Amino acid sequence: MRNILFFISLDRNCFNTQLEGIYRYSRKRNWHVQVVEKSLRRNELRKTLDFWKPSGVLVEYGEARNVDFSAFGDIPVVCIDIGRRLPHPRMNVVGLDSAAVGTLGADYFYSLGFEHFGYVGYWESMLWDRERRDAFV
Repeated sequence: MRNILFFISLDRNCFNTQLEGIYRYSRKRNWHVQVVEKSLRRNELRKTLDFWKPSGVLVEYGEARNVDFSAFGDIPVVCIDIGRRLPHPRMNVVGLDSAAVGTLGADYFYSLGFEHFGYVGYWESMLWDRERRDAFV
């Protein structure tokens, strides 16, 4: 059985659906997904990787802001939800097409016949929010 580590902050409810999907996908492939709610500081990360010997790693990007991605060596890394920053060149990214979401939202309001509507953005500057807003406008 392959071990997949998922570094995530469990205090964020928005990842419950993602976890369900990851678990469903992994069961079909006989993978073990281990959720790790630890710091990604290099010394702790190395110990965690040595213990689990993962075939791959998922990282919720909010947890990966200061990660030295060279610590993963040859282990494939996929980041979820890049948030406010552009991805590190070492990472693969899975996320939403924020521009498409903004366009769909505006098109929906137009289809209902609304002539006046606006976009209410996220309270903090985030890459996905800027992309969504710009497409909505």
